[in-house]
Amino acid sequence: MNVEIAQRLAELRRAKGYSQEALAHELGLSRQAISKWERAESAPDTENLIALARLYDMGLDELLRVSPETEEDVIFESEDRARRAAAMEEEQETSRTATKEAVSAAAEASRAAAQAADAAAQAARHATEAGTRAEKGRWRSFPYWALMIPLWFVLTVAGAAPFSFLVFLSIPLYRWLAGIADGATARGSGFTRDEKTKAAVAGALIAVLLAVPVVFIATGGWLGVARGVAGSALDGLVRRLSWHGDVTLDESIDKSAVYAASEVRGLDVTWQGGSVRMERGASDELSVHASLPAGTYDMDPTGVSFGLRDDGTLVIDDGLPGVDNGLSYPDLQLVIQLPADEAWAADQVSFEGVVADVDVSGLACHTLSLSGVSGDADIRAAIEKDVTVDTVSGGVTLAPTGVLPASARVETVSGDVTLDVAERPGMTLRFDTVSGGFSDSVGSDAANGSVLTYGDGAADVTVGTVSGSLRVQ
Repeated sequence: MNVEIAQRLAELRRAKGYSQEALAHELGLSRQAISKWERAESAPDTENLIALARLYDMGLDELLRVSPETEEDVIFESEDRARRAAAMEEEQETSRTATKEAVSAAAEASRAAAQAADAAAQAARHATEAGTRAEKGRWRSFPYWALMIPLWFVLTVAGAAPFSFLVFLSIPLYRWLAGIADGATARGSGFTRDEKTKAAVAGALIAVLLAVPVVFIATGGWLGVARGVAGSALDGLVRRLSWHGDVTLDESIDKSAVYAASEVRGLDVTWQGGSVRMERGASDELSVHASLPAGTYDMDPTGVSFGLRDDGTLVIDDGLPGVDNGLSYPDLQLVIQLPADEAWAADQVSFEGVVADVDVSGLACHTLSLSGVSGDADIRAAIEKDVTVDTVSGGVTLAPTGVLPASARVETVSGDVTLDVAERPGMTLRFDTVSGGFSDSVGSDAANGSVLTYGDGAADVTVGTVSGSLRVQ
């Protein structure tokens, strides 16, 4: 969808007094869908356009009214895209032709080189075999490696699979020890002091490698013994470092906790998958609720925990590993309802996740930090001092309420960033990008390269991307 039309949809929404969430509720859509319209990432279908026109009490032609210059821009963009596509196709065809020719030439050269290398290898192999047969003594001639194969099989079947492979690591050590022994035998003068030291080291290492799987079997498995001693603390660590496939929940997860507003001074949320929603509640307490339907999941979702530290920080953790190991995170839903008293504010709030979407509204805090990989973040909060957002590909919407924080920093690789300011801001904006786009419906008062000044320039805002775009509205 054209950027100008996206801007008009955003302007009409604000003119009619709707927030993105309120408009999404009216249309029966998600807030992310409205945000994508206004970022020109997608376009509303005919049914949604009719619903918008009816909601705004205007005709479709008025809803989509654009200037003649915009119409020319739309036509130009379409023709330009067609030209770029044709040029790219021609360039790709040229590249494919050149690649085929290069591959053919390289294959021919590779065949010739392989033939020469094969002949050289055969000659070298004959010479090496002749020399080796002459040099090998009885210790190096002993087929130690052949004994390790059945030993590995026996240890694996006996239950030492995590460590049975260590027997193969002893093979090069044996060759080292056998070479020392055969050298001393050939000289007929016994071991030198240096050779005795080396032989002792090699023998000790071989003994350790062979003993590890044997001791593991004899103790019934160290992990099982340690788990019995450490109890639930080690279980939590194991859940973080490993995964348990095909975990079936016969009953849904429905875990809640309530805390007095005066007890909670900060929030530390680690939520790897699913979503996190923070909003103002209707009571004077702070409540937390985690939920997940019954079913079968790749990872064990039963490690959800809430806990209030002595310093007043409420720690919320889904108990899932920070690396997915190629599995899918369960769609755990976390809802945090803040105290209804708008005077309540947190000192520090932090979010950490992999694919979890984070939606924050109604929050007041001193500092806020968020780090993620691919989850979207929508932050609408009154932040006094500092906000930091660090993602890889997730989209970021930062809409500070009231006065802008003194410092704001957003870093992303390919995610798009929307800076939504309710009133004309006073900020100095630094935008650092490699190939990302930039649009500004507010209008800066001064510009110096990638540094733009709005109003008195009091707030320091930095946005850094590789290929993501920035939109100021």
